[in-house]
Amino acid sequence: MKLGRCPICRSQLDLQAIEVDESGRDLLALMAKLPSQLAGPLLSYLGLFRPLKQDLTNSRTLKLAEEVLALTSDRYLLGAAMAETVQQIQTNRQAGGDVSPLKNHNYLKKVLKGIGDRIGQAIPAAAQKEPKSGQPLRAASDAEWRRGMEKLGINPDELLKKHKSPGGEQ
Repeated sequence: MKLGRCPICRSQLDLQAIEVDESGRDLLALMAKLPSQLAGPLLSYLGLFRPLKQDLTNSRTLKLAEEVLALTSDRYLLGAAMAETVQQIQTNRQAGGDVSPLKNHNYLKKVLKGIGDRIGQAIPAAAQKEPKSGQPLRAASDAEWRRGMEKLGINPDELLKKHKSPGGEQ
């Protein structure tokens, strides 16, 4: 089932092709369960692992996403840390720094700890990937998410604008 064209590269999107691949199907399901405030930064962060001359496989992308979501149960903190990580790495790359893809999550872990230290909060480990209800951890409302982001010192409007703009740096 062709959905139309990608707003960035203009190639056709085909859901059936994604669904045929087990990892692609699982990745699509995982992303669909996440609130947009976490999905956007996660996709941008995963893009940092893509080699310059090839794409990430669905299985590698799924594995990376699961590893990231297992770092902490605090989804506000994780979203903020991923957004800050992407911003810092892209700034470094634009300034002529290292453009090689990330190999692990060590930098994200440092940023996560740094944000936790700045706000005086310990980083809660993820007890499990999803709560018992089967629903991913998420804010009860947009207002709750905005308060959480502001508590972390992140402007929620700038974060949303950055991760929703087609063709923007992600």
